[in-house]
Amino acid sequence: MVFLESYVLFDDPEMNRIFIEQVRSYDKNNVMDIMEFVKQEAREEGRMQKETSVVLNLLAQPNFSDEQIADIVGVTVAFVEEVRKNKK
Repeated sequence: MVFLESYVLFDDPEMNRIFIEQVRSYDKNNVMDIMEFVKQEAREEGRMQKETSVVLNLLAQPNFSDEQIADIVGVTVAFVEEVRKNKK
């Protein structure tokens, strides 16, 4: 919808106004949902980067097992094992 509103232009200004009005009213909720989804995905990516960073720091300490690291960070043991595997 944002694409249509931004790139479809008519010669007649009245037609443009009607078109933009229709696009905005078509499904305002879905447009907001898409924007919110993108924001949520960005937050999730940031959270995963932080968790990965903390896991990497704890993996550098010889006195923590994968289970202990998972418990401290609040992730699964599989997540810790995946970070360990990708570290190499």
